[in-house]
Amino acid sequence: MDRKTGSHQEQTERASALTCDLSLVVTELLQEAEHLDEEIADVEKRLSQLEAKKSDDKQKKAASSKQHGPAQRALERIRHTIKWQHGCELPGVESLSRSCIHQGELYVAATVQPTLERLKKQVIVFRLSPEDLTSWKRDIGPENMDRCEAIFSRDNDLYVFGRTHNETEHASLTLFKLIQEGEEVSGKLKWQSVTEFYGNALQSTAVVLYGGKLVVVGGQDREFTSLKDAFAYSYEDKRWTRLSSLPRPLNGAQLLKHGNELLLLAGRTRVKGALISNCIDVLSLKMDSNQGENWTLHRSHPLPCHAPAAASIGNQLVIAGGRGRHSDVEADVYFWSDDMAAWTTLPPLQRGTILGSLQCCLTAGHERLICVGGYHIRQLGCGEVQFLPLS
Repeated sequence: MDRKTGSHQEQTERASALTCDLSLVVTELLQEAEHLDEEIADVEKRLSQLEAKKSDDKQKKAASSKQHGPAQRALERIRHTIKWQHGCELPGVESLSRSCIHQGELYVAATVQPTLERLKKQVIVFRLSPEDLTSWKRDIGPENMDRCEAIFSRDNDLYVFGRTHNETEHASLTLFKLIQEGEEVSGKLKWQSVTEFYGNALQSTAVVLYGGKLVVVGGQDREFTSLKDAFAYSYEDKRWTRLSSLPRPLNGAQLLKHGNELLLLAGRTRVKGALISNCIDVLSLKMDSNQGENWTLHRSHPLPCHAPAAASIGNQLVIAGGRGRHSDVEADVYFWSDDMAAWTTLPPLQRGTILGSLQCCLTAGHERLICVGGYHIRQLGCGEVQFLPLS
């Protein structure tokens, strides 16, 4: 009887243990099933977001194609089939050419070498027809300006931003506005000072016009040390305001307007003239957001360099030349398409350049990229005009 009782008790305990084990297994299975449900819901959410982004990208692509389609299709067509061609040579150019399209003409501001009549370096403004590029007219830039940081067109007015010296040889960056047209070699261009730059930079800044603001980023101070300051001048308020600082000091970068954001490409870091490193990052700053927005990494540049020529065309970026990691003057040309999300190559320049400028002319029948000036491979001044047909 005792043996039967003991056996029954053991069976009861085993059944109880098995029931407990099964309960634990069921609980674990239910928890795992709940976890799987959460993962499935998360995957479905991601798929939904991807579909929404895909639809949004498709709409953006359609809108961009409608607005900038001819230039984009032209760039796709000519990637490896057409070579850069030579235009005219701008005489006496020593360094740093900046350009813009103003009232249908290509304006180029460049530092020219001293002459017997003009003993100091001076910024000269050249005018060319974007459709011709074989002849030019020239006139004097703002008085005492020896280096142009930017030339641009706003509301049918022409502006030049560059380094000037006063009677005591004090140097500063100053914005000028053209108030009277001149004739070839007449010296009758009249310039009016608009504002003096607020920051410490004296050269090698990155400059772009964004809406009603002139944005100036980075540059070098009197000791040739790179800066990470960023400022914007409001034409409406007539004052400078400070923007978010760069994550690292840079000079010799390129600043482009790209949709509702600014993109800062390439550049280098120097301390009292000594090169620390070239920059491979492309930084982004959203301009339409609230104050306090920081610069963020947008993508990487295909080649670490500084002082390239660059232009923004629709949702594409084009970068030409620059000085690489071994101080080589580059001739490579790259373009980025938001649609493809990748860098690809265009035909290389006929002659490498740094401190040059790049413009895109979209005149019907004469679509072309135009690269002007800078230093060439022997590190001598170069006023050469090169162009790449897009049609």
